Amino acid sequence: KQPNIDEIIHRSKEKKIEIIIMLDQVTDPQNIGSIMRSCALFNCNSIIVAKDNAPDITSSMTKAASGALEVVNYIKVTNLSRTIEKFKKNNFWVLGFDTNTKNPNKNIQIPKKCLLIFGSENKGLRHLTKNGCDQIVKIPFNINNKFGIESLNVANACTIGLYEHFKNN
Repeated sequence: KQPNIDEIIHRSKEKKIEIIIMLDQVTDPQNIGSIMRSCALFNCNSIIVAKDNAPDITSSMTKAASGALEVVNYIKVTNLSRTIEKFKKNNFWVLGFDTNTKNPNKNIQIPKKCLLIFGSENKGLRHLTKNGCDQIVKIPFNINNKFGIESLNVANACTIGLYEHFKNN
């Protein structure tokens, strides 16, 4: 049985270091499975998604997760914005990762207690989700104009965020 958001927040009150991932309209089960695998390796116990815009656990997600489903919670919530507010009220810093942002902070400083939010590869973070963030960051990289490669895969971006938190905590 998956815990609910209130249980996750209650458990985090005793912890000085906690990282949680939120996915905003990420729909590819294989990407989510890969993100779960990275979570398992970088001390993240929970992924939060919206009930209406995220897949159920599938065989392709399970395969991509490579066992991480056993240790990473996959929690569906009705409203991401309200969930963000709950985390903020409980001393979490909220970072949104978005390649579409106009004035990104490329110096990624990830606090000890944080909620990292990643959007779909095509659309990025939705407006309401972005508004709930304490900070919007962009992972610096070189765009490959020759072949039209303009962004990271969401699972790769998430892994970079998890690693940045892991190496400093």
